[in-house]
Amino acid sequence: MSQVAENLQRFLDTRNGGLASDALLKGGMGLAFSCATFGGFWWIAWLILGSWKKGLFDPLPLGVTLVYVAVASWSAWRGVDPLANLTPLTQGNVQRHELEAAVSEFAGTGGLEGLGRREGVAGCANVLLAGPQGVVGGWNAWRKRVEPEPELVAEAAELLASLPAEAGGDRGALLLLVLGLAQVERDERGELRLSTTRKGRGLLPR
Repeated sequence: MSQVAENLQRFLDTRNGGLASDALLKGGMGLAFSCATFGGFWWIAWLILGSWKKGLFDPLPLGVTLVYVAVASWSAWRGVDPLANLTPLTQGNVQRHELEAAVSEFAGTGGLEGLGRREGVAGCANVLLAGPQGVVGGWNAWRKRVEPEPELVAEAAELLASLPAEAGGDRGALLLLVLGLAQVERDERGELRLSTTRKGRGLLPR
């Protein structure tokens, strides 16, 4: 193995180690927070549904909790952000909410308006999603690890050694490579060039 290939392999090992640590940290914290959050959710459901009269292992609060676990996990996997469409609570918004609460109280419907605010609902949803989002973040970090075969590392090292030592850089080409819209290949003369991938050709006019 050449010196460039050894350096490239060390770079990959360092990168993979950092991603593995990040995955374990995010996934572990997400799992622990999920256990605490949904354990508390189960306990509240156990009290509200009157399951304390039937015993600790009543299936009803467990079933409700599992439904919320499934919904929260799916939402985290899809990247749902409960706070995405909320407007910041400015002074004007706070005064408007206080006025609405006063009117509701005067009309005899006070006490429910605050509970129905989008901010409160989104905040609760954000708490329920925090744990599954951590687990999904850990999984995404783990998937970014690259473990190529030695032959591929040697080929990449040869390609790296053939590149110019200094270049001004083409940010457009870098963006295409990162997005998977272009790939690097050798032409008939052995020189490197960019070519479009199948995904990139799908964006071109026909």
